[in-house]
Amino acid sequence: MSVNSSIEQLHAALGGYYEQWRMLTLAEGEAIAASHWPQVEYLESAKQSLRRRIEITTRELLAEYAKHGLDTQQAEAEFHPLLQKLIALEDHNAQALEAQQRQARKQEVDLRAASAKLRQLKRAYAPRPEALWQSYS
Repeated sequence: MSVNSSIEQLHAALGGYYEQWRMLTLAEGEAIAASHWPQVEYLESAKQSLRRRIEITTRELLAEYAKHGLDTQQAEAEFHPLLQKLIALEDHNAQALEAQQRQARKQEVDLRAASAKLRQLKRAYAPRPEALWQSYS
């Protein structure tokens, strides 16, 4: 296998992994928007597995560059624009998730307030137990 061939293979593999990450992140954004939390959890798990493959392949690529006296910073720079896009997608998902969490907290507060109001109404309008017994005497 030639120098270029091994580097090209690792480069292609890493590019493929980053494309998979992009697709998973887009699907995750859709799942967050739909509040489909099991799907979000599944996609996060898939990305964790993919992260390990990315880390291993990155180490192998950098080692291959170094082994042949090539500039490892060049290898990293080649993926920089793609990584910036992935980071932007991740940030978008994080913001969407935060918005969902804020909405859930607001709903919880609203439900607690409604529950308290219902308890007050029940106490105000429900007949007292002793009043029921007096009606049978």
